Amino acid sequence: MKQKLYIGLLIAAALLPSCSDDADGNFPSNRLIRLSTGITPPTRAALNRFDGETVAFAKGTASGSYTESWQAVARPGETRLLGAHTYPDDQTYLYLRGYYPVKPLVDGKVAYRLDGDTDLMATTEQKGNLTDNFSLSDKTFYFNHLLTQVSFEVRTSREETNTLRLVSVTVAGSRPDAMLLLSGGTATGLPEVTFSGEPQQLTGYVEPERGGGVPLSRETALLPHSLLVEPGAELLLDVKAGLPDGTTRLYSGLPVRFDESDGKSRAGTAYRLTLTLYPSGTSGGDGTVAIGAAVAPWLEDRGNGTVE
Repeated sequence: MKQKLYIGLLIAAALLPSCSDDADGNFPSNRLIRLSTGITPPTRAALNRFDGETVAFAKGTASGSYTESWQAVARPGETRLLGAHTYPDDQTYLYLRGYYPVKPLVDGKVAYRLDGDTDLMATTEQKGNLTDNFSLSDKTFYFNHLLTQVSFEVRTSREETNTLRLVSVTVAGSRPDAMLLLSGGTATGLPEVTFSGEPQQLTGYVEPERGGGVPLSRETALLPHSLLVEPGAELLLDVKAGLPDGTTRLYSGLPVRFDESDGKSRAGTAYRLTLTLYPSGTSGGDGTVAIGAAVAPWLEDRGNGTVE
């Protein structure tokens, strides 16, 4: 009797639907949507590669018309959608466009509040179906930076070596409210971003304690913090330097002009602002401390500019 019961259990198990070809025991594996992602260009921005971050994909059944948002965990070599999302049986196409950070999709738009640290990225649109699927190598979703990055390095002229320190650097001019327009753009291009709100003042550097600012010399000191700002914004710098007698001097409203055809920064481009402090009576100096600056690119052939 025990032998008959054992044989019966084996037959019953063989007749059960196999789970090896099903994901979550519900869908055949070839119907599940699988994605791959990357970031381009790999700049020294706030984020230059995905390693477990949650990203979003706007989804639609027609090009440029997105009705819902999916989330996924992105890692090198694999991006896994949260939840079981499958291709339609009738071979119709799905249209996806990635964006980051994750925010609600409302009427094809995503709203952000920028603070200088928030990165903003999106992809071009890709379409896929059961046979022409998103797993193909030419359908990788590459996330592009949509903001401008600025970093800072500071030095003094030779005559002023070891007599000054940097107290603070702030940047004004970038508007805080960004709207990512995912719907309505071209499939091969990146989505438009619009900006609004009163320009804000962002902190590029502040001394950790009174008198503890960066000591300056003729060697450039790269500041540890970079800012992500509105592309094309007219940026104004305020720089405060500590003098040897314990007082400080503030230079405010220093405009940055980028070495582009219109003098404005570009989206997806990283710039480095170089601030040079001069003593009175030297080239560039018009007082106890004067400031000159140059902008150098982070990426080759990305342009440069000057602070006037």
